[in-house]
Amino acid sequence: MGHAKPSDETKGAIASMYLAGYSLSVVAAKFGYKSHVSVLKILRQLGVETRTQSEGMTGLANARKHSLNEHLFDGEIDTEEKAYLLGLMYSDGWVTTAQGGKYVMGIGSTDREIVEMVKSILSATNPIVAKKVYSDAHRQGYEFVASSKSLVTGLRHHGCVENKSHILTYPTLKEGMHRHFIRGLWDGDGSVKNTIPSSKHRSKYLRLSLVGAMDLLYGVMLHMDYALGCKGAFSNHGNVFRLVYSSRAKDVHDYIYKDAKYALARKATLSNTEHPAPAQEVLHVPV
Repeated sequence: MGHAKPSDETKGAIASMYLAGYSLSVVAAKFGYKSHVSVLKILRQLGVETRTQSEGMTGLANARKHSLNEHLFDGEIDTEEKAYLLGLMYSDGWVTTAQGGKYVMGIGSTDREIVEMVKSILSATNPIVAKKVYSDAHRQGYEFVASSKSLVTGLRHHGCVENKSHILTYPTLKEGMHRHFIRGLWDGDGSVKNTIPSSKHRSKYLRLSLVGAMDLLYGVMLHMDYALGCKGAFSNHGNVFRLVYSSRAKDVHDYIYKDAKYALARKATLSNTEHPAPAQEVLHVPV
């Protein structure tokens, strides 16, 4: 079965990534093509001037042009930087092996701050790519991509694997690293907000919500119960699982975000108007 015909938005993203300096093989791996020839055809359809073979080496095809800490995940998850970045990669990141055996990792977000933190933690010189926005209905997206066998191997060892959305499990972390990992998850796939007053609840109250794989969220829930004695509400709609805290959301938020070196500012900062939720959630774990 062949690759599905790419949308105009996908074609634009491919062109944007290539023009940012990434090689044809890396772009192909990112968008799921088995051969760089497919990417080349799309670029020619769009009228994008392609690089010569020698010029092409200025992209990620030449792994030495850009530098980064390739061995960050070689050992245990024993620092805030490692734990937080692993959480971000579990939520918004990806790893793959491109054509020719090139190992590639990347992360994308509409929050440029997240992508900047990834680049900073890895001490990377790789560029951040701004994706093309096709309409006012779409938010500007940003992406960081790097090629490194050691980095990808380390991420896989710690559970960040290909096609991970529904199969992730809670990783093994050193004592004291759990809150940093969970903060990475929440900055990527979680929400922190004050609810809108309604006829049922007249005052705003803080609500924390996290979506992800069932086993991963169950691990988060067990740790919160162990660390804080907090029972979250666990629910699912098909393959989409959600963990919610409201009655003790402030305690959970403080545990995750207090004195954090790395955190998404808009989720770390709370309004002074939040109120305790009126009732405790009911714990429910799908079977």
